[in-house]
Amino acid sequence: MVSWKLIDDASAWAGHLAEFGEQHYMQTWGWGEHRAHFGWRPIRCAALEESGKIVALVQFLVRGYPGGVGIVWVPGGPIGEVAAWSETLLEAARTASGLRHIVLKMNVLRAYRAEDALVMRMYGWLRTTNSLTSGLSMMWDISPEADSRMATTTKNWRHNFKRSEKYGLTVERWDNPNVQEIAALYAEMEQLKGLSEQVGERAAESILGTMGESVLVYRCLDENGQMIALRACALLGNQGWDLMAAAGNAARKVYASYATLWGLVNECHARGVRYYDLAGVDPQGNKGVWDFKRGTGAEALEYLGEWECASSELLRIGVNFALKRRGGAG
Repeated sequence: MVSWKLIDDASAWAGHLAEFGEQHYMQTWGWGEHRAHFGWRPIRCAALEESGKIVALVQFLVRGYPGGVGIVWVPGGPIGEVAAWSETLLEAARTASGLRHIVLKMNVLRAYRAEDALVMRMYGWLRTTNSLTSGLSMMWDISPEADSRMATTTKNWRHNFKRSEKYGLTVERWDNPNVQEIAALYAEMEQLKGLSEQVGERAAESILGTMGESVLVYRCLDENGQMIALRACALLGNQGWDLMAAAGNAARKVYASYATLWGLVNECHARGVRYYDLAGVDPQGNKGVWDFKRGTGAEALEYLGEWECASSELLRIGVNFALKRRGGAG
């Protein structure tokens, strides 16, 4: 059984994360600071064996309520082998948060393995009652050179990319992104698709301000210099993750999303990124996005996914009922 200690230094946290081959940007210090702008209290802890070796890391996001109760959310993690943390994580979260009763929810964004799921069930973890995601994604090996990568895309994807080259588009790295322009493009896309707000000005400013150089942003300009599409990713080690993507009405007519993703991924490749997570797909609920991402030649990925446990079963039931009515953890 491991013991847990708090980590309250950003540099130390980054160093510990770098020691693990399997990481996720949502467990970085910067992402925790981003979520702190929206009502969550980040707490970082390391799991130690008796020898003092760190075998797991977790960034808790805590939201407390009167009476010493609260919700603890773990996006993207924990980091480390499941057996190293699954038995003791609930008590670690309760102790670190200072709350008497908690519901602990997490979305473990690593490849599903049956043995990991078995271990979690053995220690009392339950599949989340109201899942926020499909639990599916696409993982793209971008280590080959561009020509080889393009050859693995589908015929339709290649065709649409070639179409994009006919419209005088400019695809470029956006070194100083303007949050008002990002929010405006998202608002246009949201109106077109009938979506609720995905990324507003406040969220864009927070992400760019807290994540810093780990965020790479590309934009696509039409022949008149008007931004019609953008895409951003988070980078950590040799991995990249889709972070933001928006396209306006004009982008559809000139296949700008194909050109923008290709430009972004080419730079990721040049920076030594090998694996690019296209960050979630829903083959039934959003077939258009599924077809677009699948067309890159990326392989389907099932995450270990969403799990929960609680110090009180009644509290767990009550929290899930409230979250279902509100539409998510926020």
